[in-house]
Amino acid sequence: MVSNKTLALLIVVTVLLSVSAQFISISRLAQIQRPSIPEGTGMVSTQTGRVNFTISSNSDITLGHQQVDFGSGVINVSSGCKYVNLTQNATNGFFGNCWVNQAQAPNTVVANETAFWSIQNDGNINITLTATSAQKNWSNFIGNCSVSSEANWYRYAAFNNATETGVSCQGMNMTGWTNFTGDQQEICTSLDYHDTYDTIAVVLNLTICQSNYPTGYKNDNVTFSAAAA
Repeated sequence: MVSNKTLALLIVVTVLLSVSAQFISISRLAQIQRPSIPEGTGMVSTQTGRVNFTISSNSDITLGHQQVDFGSGVINVSSGCKYVNLTQNATNGFFGNCWVNQAQAPNTVVANETAFWSIQNDGNINITLTATSAQKNWSNFIGNCSVSSEANWYRYAAFNNATETGVSCQGMNMTGWTNFTGDQQEICTSLDYHDTYDTIAVVLNLTICQSNYPTGYKNDNVTFSAAAA
């Protein structure tokens, strides 16, 4: 049987061993060096911001000189004329003074400086430009001419604007005059949108005959339409 003295001695030895182990552990922890962190530094995080917007395509045209007015007049039958051609330059051309304007001298018409339409592409894409006549043709608008079938003209022609820096229209009908038919007729396949070359001129040529009837004021509305080329 273990005596009380022996038991007490064992307890003391156990306590001493435990304290010694704790002391050794603390001493070793103290010897471990922590990594040094440079002053003024730390973890860096980066984020990326995004800027978004969308430019929508827009087909828009402006019509200059909206009214083409050749004025009022009569055929100069005293000069042997039976019909006259009125064109964009507001003269009778090689037909002589066959048109007597009641407000001015023969061989002139009113507002000759605006006797054409100018169409400008104000959008931001190339457009296809078409025209449609409400009167449809010369028979409805002016009346048939009994002089010659060749004199039945109510037609248009398109030209690039000579004052601009480039070719405004690609794919334009440059073969000559085209009679209005009442259908939607293509004038320009691709009218450019750049500001320095975005306008074309559409000029008119119509025939007035001595035999045209009825007399009086005649009017036609031509609608120009634009669509993405």
